[in-house]
Amino acid sequence: MIQISRRSLLALAGASLAPAQQTAPGDARNLAAPGTRTVFPLREWPTREAWEQHAAHLRRRILLAAGIWPLPDKPVLHTRPHNRVNHGAYSSECVLIETWPGLWVAANFYLPVKRAGKVPGILVAHGHWTHGRLENTDNCSTPSLCANLAAQGFAALAYDMVGYNESDQLPHKFGNTPEEQAWHYGPLGVQLWNSIRMLDYLASRDEVDRDRLGMTGASGGGTQTFQLAALDPRLKAVAPVNMISAHFQGGCECENASGLRWSTNNVETGAIAAPRPQLLVAATGDWTRDVPRVEYPAIRKIYGLYGAEDQVTTWQQSAGHNYNLPSREAVYRFFHSVWGDPATPPPTETIGAPSIDSLRARLDERPASALNAAQFFEAWKKRCQNATKTLSVDEKRARLRAIFGLDLPLEALALKDGYLTTAAGWRIPAQLLKEGGKGALLLLSAAGKPAAGPAITTTTLAVKLFERTPDRPVAAQHFLTFNAADPVCRVQDTVAAVTWLRQRSPAQPVEIIASDERASWAATVAQ
Repeated sequence: MIQISRRSLLALAGASLAPAQQTAPGDARNLAAPGTRTVFPLREWPTREAWEQHAAHLRRRILLAAGIWPLPDKPVLHTRPHNRVNHGAYSSECVLIETWPGLWVAANFYLPVKRAGKVPGILVAHGHWTHGRLENTDNCSTPSLCANLAAQGFAALAYDMVGYNESDQLPHKFGNTPEEQAWHYGPLGVQLWNSIRMLDYLASRDEVDRDRLGMTGASGGGTQTFQLAALDPRLKAVAPVNMISAHFQGGCECENASGLRWSTNNVETGAIAAPRPQLLVAATGDWTRDVPRVEYPAIRKIYGLYGAEDQVTTWQQSAGHNYNLPSREAVYRFFHSVWGDPATPPPTETIGAPSIDSLRARLDERPASALNAAQFFEAWKKRCQNATKTLSVDEKRARLRAIFGLDLPLEALALKDGYLTTAAGWRIPAQLLKEGGKGALLLLSAAGKPAAGPAITTTTLAVKLFERTPDRPVAAQHFLTFNAADPVCRVQDTVAAVTWLRQRSPAQPVEIIASDERASWAATVAQ
């Protein structure tokens, strides 16, 4: 039991509080402030059980940062297919898909004309090329990719990121205002939900074998690929192209959200696909230059925990950032190795892209009930409010633990030399004022170590909560993607102190004495 009290700290601790240092020297949260261009050390996992516990934690982080935990309801998919064209070996059609009530995403569905039974389906996400799913240049051609996949016997569904082409109800960049951040509202979450619904649509097509679904995408489309693979087991094979890196995590708002990469990176997210088949496509001229010797071996070790080292491969070319012809042909070979006829030779690209005009969706097919950006944000907030109302007490507690990065046990708690420390590198100024008696008391003070005062009769720990150093780069781009905000760190400190007291006196209740804003942090812990 935790009890919160707003009794005067001075009455408990004496007439004054002894001066304490302003910040805790050596606290990892001040010393290390990672960002999107940090070179991350890649961890190894001793057992499959240890990895899967971490992977479950990462899935919660993705859903929470995206603002879709718990997952929204899935209403019946409304679609507006049109402009079907037969290109000989394959057909294409435009389709508008309602992924959320009032939000429509433009896509193109490609299908082999000659087929025997159901075919594998490949979801195709695009990166930040100017024309999105309609980009058709030497450096990247989504239409060529999809047309050739279809000619090779696969169905392919290419869809827009938010704010691209005919998917223009929302801008591509949003989610940076305090109100939007409070609701975990941004392009990462909307796009991730769109990807889930696109996979729903692909699986719903009568021509598609829902047990053989794959995904590929380059750059930001690679981010969408490994994030969806981390969350959705329906994807049985994935090929993220020119994205997974230990030293660059993506720079767009659609690849970042508060809390997404606390103590993690895209290499670990990409590894969640294990043991499903995965191809890591890389290039020497971008941030995937080290994949064959750094990221691929790290991911392969995680596949090894499943005895599936042979299910992850890599391919690299000497080129800049791309989804060009050689990269596409590497992906054709990969999906052929997973679902193709082994008696046939590996495929190459044999046909060009269809007319881009034939792939443009007609906006007059979008109903008048489509929401604008302001209306969609209101719908997002309402959904969040309604979802919270239905959560059980235990579910709310689990959500709070995840919000504050406390959904995994605190390890190696120790009180030594005036600091409460953890395995994560937290160093919290703390002093054990008394040990013994009934119950336990936690004193949250502004200065930390109180001077002598009236007699204390129960185990009492005084702590000074987190304060950042002046050089902590809180204004850096995407800082909150990788780092906890100051109030979150203070809640973490409070939980660490309560946990230490409970370990010291397992059967005793803990009372927290706090005032001012510290009382709100204590109240959060008491939930």
